[in-house]
Amino acid sequence: MTKVTFSLQGDKILSVDILGHAGYAEEGEDIVCAAISSAVMLTHALLYDVQHIPVDTLIEDEGAHIRFTLPKDTVERGQDALQALKLHFSELEQNYSDFLNVMEVHTDAEDYSFSRIKRAQVLPRTAVIPSPSDWALSAQTVRPYRQATSSFASAARRSIRA
Repeated sequence: MTKVTFSLQGDKILSVDILGHAGYAEEGEDIVCAAISSAVMLTHALLYDVQHIPVDTLIEDEGAHIRFTLPKDTVERGQDALQALKLHFSELEQNYSDFLNVMEVHTDAEDYSFSRIKRAQVLPRTAVIPSPSDWALSAQTVRPYRQATSSFASAARRSIRA
């Protein structure tokens, strides 16, 4: 099951954390995982490439874990994209509740700290997409989303090709 957690402060989404494989079907055939991956990639592209928000991104291949966090000064600008992602995931959850769990965590203003999150170095996006063999990551690796991928994105690419 994929667990998606949106961290909110008031009504503002601060971060999204995606963990685990959906398990709907075999790797490369999993339409739930492909839908999740595609939505995550689109949201990140909108935030980083279109809105030029330097999203803090964590990717851990071990356990299929992706987290991105809006920097404090961009929380307002990133709301439409993250609200749309939350709506999309909530609708997917209605149809695939055995494979996707979406939840919210509300934080207090004093307790929320970006210092608890490892910051990824933001590198410029390149037009060349690396081959899957170049995407291997260790659990401790933190890289910008466009420079690396997780099992989510690998499964999405195989599903799209099929």
